[in-house]
This record gives sequence, structure tokens and C-alpha cells, in this order.
Amino acid sequence: MKPAQMKFGIIINSLSGEKWKYEMLHKLKEMENLECSLVIKVHDRGKHQSYKHQDYNIKDMFPHSSLKVCEVDKGVLKQKDLLHLRTYHLDFYLDLSDNRFEGEFLNLTSYGVWTFRHLKEKEPFFHALWKESPYTEVFFDRLLPNGKVQNLMKGSLPTILYSAKKHKTQLEQAILEWPAQMCRKINKGIPNTSASHEWVIEKNTPLPAMKRIKYSLRIGKHQAKRWYKRLFGYEYWNIGVVNQPLHAFLKEDPVEIKWLFSDKNLYYADPFAYEADGELRLIFEEVDHRVVKGFISELHLTNEGEDMGKYSLRKGTMNLPTHMSYPYILEDGNNYFCIPETSESKKVTIHQWKDETKGWGEVKTILKGIAAVDSTIIHWNGRWWLFCTRASSFQTENYELHIFYSDHLLGEWKEHAANPVKYDIRSARPAGTPFVLNDVLYRPAQDCSATYGGSIVLNRVEKLSPDEFKEEPVSQLHQSPESLYPDGLHTMSYARENISLVDGKRIDYHPMNLFKKLYMVKSKPFEKVVKPGDKKGNFIRSFSIKNLSS
Repeated sequence: MKPAQMKFGIIINSLSGEKWKYEMLHKLKEMENLECSLVIKVHDRGKHQSYKHQDYNIKDMFPHSSLKVCEVDKGVLKQKDLLHLRTYHLDFYLDLSDNRFEGEFLNLTSYGVWTFRHLKEKEPFFHALWKESPYTEVFFDRLLPNGKVQNLMKGSLPTILYSAKKHKTQLEQAILEWPAQMCRKINKGIPNTSASHEWVIEKNTPLPAMKRIKYSLRIGKHQAKRWYKRLFGYEYWNIGVVNQPLHAFLKEDPVEIKWLFSDKNLYYADPFAYEADGELRLIFEEVDHRVVKGFISELHLTNEGEDMGKYSLRKGTMNLPTHMSYPYILEDGNNYFCIPETSESKKVTIHQWKDETKGWGEVKTILKGIAAVDSTIIHWNGRWWLFCTRASSFQTENYELHIFYSDHLLGEWKEHAANPVKYDIRSARPAGTPFVLNDVLYRPAQDCSATYGGSIVLNRVEKLSPDEFKEEPVSQLHQSPESLYPDGLHTMSYARENISLVDGKRIDYHPMNLFKKLYMVKSKPFEKVVKPGDKKGNFIRSFSIKNLSS
């Protein structure tokens, strides 16, 4: 059924708007069955308004819309203006002004007056920077009487502590789609799950001069830390075995992790497991600083010769010119499938283990033109569901969750009606194998607010359908400060009934790491770094077989 035609109005302080507002309105203009009928320029006689000249004239974008100039007194429009505005019969107003409206105007349209909460603050986003919060909350609301709001959309986005300007730009870019996304939800009949929640808008007071000086010094400190890490910091990851099922992590008790590799200067992450030839095999991301881009390696059990009973390292069992990671394993019947992350190629491809060739072979590319990150597939309530984040230049791979679904694993995949279904740096990006306990689906996700892959959050999925999604965090898994890898934990996966796999991060700071960074300027091809003998297997100590036995 064709969506009904919607009409809306825009409320602004000045016809020359900021760039991000112009880009946001352009996305609305591109939508079908949506028409801007009115632009309201408001003047609050209680405020002194001064605007810098900008090259984005909002009225020029909608040349066929009417222009109305209204005066506002303490958030209330004059009665004669209200009578005129009633004649337009609009569906909603998008308020991009700094006024806080009250009174009869809030109920003139079908869906009310929409606005971003930070537009009503004197210094938007600054207090998150001052408090050095790892994330910043952004709200898109419907205005209600008496200073209250009804939340339509919200996000917890990363705070850029080293630059207030970049932080503001990042947040503005992240929310460009929100009004258009809300219109799509209305057209598809998707209910607003936050309809019963109300908040009073907080009015932050400006910081005094001494605190501003202190803040400027903090900016310098965070800039120095950023450059120190970029030049001399290097991440190492190791794979660990935990002798307990995945659902045991819900208890948040400290877990005993047995690290597979004794060498601390390795990068083995995103571990998963599958069965082949009667043995349990591990598949994971490996990074060599000379190659820079990740590739997929495996641990196979040796069944003959003097190394029988030991695991051998098979490097590059999957290798592409683009970065590869997160080789998610999916079992369907007697078949094992692997969905490695290849977001740089902007596609999601399913690989299947072939007994006849003793290797992985491409089966089908199920998503194209999408920079999907950490694609995680599960069968739930009669459908296949794919969870992923989406890469962009604004860190969306760490906070913007997308869902796709299909009736058949190798069939046609459709986009969730509410995509992106979630904006949260603390619990969006997938972190391993989802699991079911007492008929409840739990989805592991990364908390990247303090650092990439800082910890794992377990989300309880409360609603999952082609047009609805809701989940709530119920527990969190941190690394112990005393751990060999205290700086991160970002994958947990199923190996066997009482065996789970995890990974851990250690950040090493050393002047010699600068030389490793130089390979980012000119890397070496995988074939020149990995010797032919390495592909057959480098043997590691046999203790690993004990950790992987059930």
C-alpha cells in the first residue's frame, strides 16, 4: 500500500541555517510523499538574536512553501498567528530553533512539534566534554506542555574529548537521518515504543571562567594522550578458553580465562569454533603489522606424526586484498558456514566448509553495497536474523546497529523497517554468538565508549520482528586489571557445550612501536610476509588441547 502524503512545517530562527540543518532538511526533501508546506521564522522578543552569515538558505530549498514570520513571547505564539497556522493542516513541525514552545501551538498537528533537545540548551554537548564522559546522549523529542517532552529517538554516541569542534560535528552528522527515519516509521505504522516516557528539559548553566581555563588544559591533555597512543601505542590480542557455557556470563562473576598463546606480542582476535574431521577447530582474525590488514587463520589438530595431539597454526586460510576479521561461525543442520567481516568490500558473503576440498568455499553474497561490520546471524522464531553495525567516517561501526532478515539462510535478505534500530556506543556492535536461555534471546555487544572493544554487554532481546526491535542490557563482562590482557574484551563465542572462547586486549606503549606504524604507510603483501612453511602450520604447545577438550 502506498504511504499517505505527509505535510510538515519548519521552525527556524534564521533563514540562513547551519550546514548540518541544511543537510538534514535535504534528506527530508528527497523523501517521497513528504512535502514542506510552511517555513516559520520566529523572533523571540525576550532574546537578543545574532547570527553569523552562512551560505545555506533554508527557504530556497523549499521554494513552493509559504513563509510566515511569527513573534514568540516566553514560548507562546500570538493568537492571530495560531489562527493562521491552523489553516495548513500539517502532520508535524520540525523545530530547529532555540525557542522552547508552550501552549496551544504544540497540539496544532497530528504528530506534534519535533525537536532536538540540545537545541534548547545554552551550550549543547559541552557538559559531556567537561565531565569527560565517554559518551554523549542525544535526544530527538516531541514537545509537550509544561516543559516536558516525549522521546522519539535517542542515542549514546562517542565523546571526542580532544576537540569540542570535532565532537559537535560528529554528533550533528550522526543525527542527520533522524527526522526522515521518524517519517518512515510513521508511514510503516511502527509504534513509538517510548511513548510513555517523559523528561523535563535540563538547562545547563554556563561554566565560570576558571573552569573554562581548566577545560582548555584538559583539551591539551587529551590531545597529547591521543598522539602518544597513535605514535607509540600498539594493540595486542590473545585468544582465551573459558570452561563454562555462554549463559554463565550472565552472572557477571569473574571468569577464569586460559590464554592459548604464551607470546604476548601477538594479534589473534575474534575467535570462533567449528567441527571438522572429528575435531574442534578454531578460526580467528590474525594481524601482522607488516601486512596491516587482517586475515583469517585457524588452529587444526594434528592426527599423525610426531606432532600428533598438538594444534597447528594455519595462517591465511581466508585472505583477501581487503581487511578480514570476525569469522562468525554458523551451524545449520550438518553444515558449517562462516561469515567473515569484509566491510571494506561492502558486501556480506557466506562461506561453507567443504569436506571434499577440506576448505571454505563461497556460497552466496547476501548483502551488497553495505559496509557491514561484524555480521552475526541467528535463527530465531522462524526467521534468520543478521545483526551488524555499519562503517562510516564518523565511527558509526561502533554505535549504529542494523538488522536484516530472511526466511531462508541463502534466500533473499530484507532490511529491517526501523534501521538503524539502535544508536549506542555502549551496546550496539556485535560481540560474538547470541544464545537462548529459558526461551529468551541474548545478544552480546561491545562497549566501545571508553575504548574500542573495552568490554562485552549482554543484551536481553525483548522485541524482534521485521518492523520492531527492543533490547535491554542485563550484564557486563570486564577484564580484570590483573589480567595479562586488561585493556579489552570484545568477543565471546560458542565452542562446545561447556566451553566458550573469548579474546583479550593489551595496549603496549614503546618507542619501537613507531616502526611498526610505518607499515601503515606502505604495507607488505601477505604472500611476501607469510612463508610457505607457515601456511602448513607452526606448532604450538600441546596444553591447548586440554583447554579445548570437553
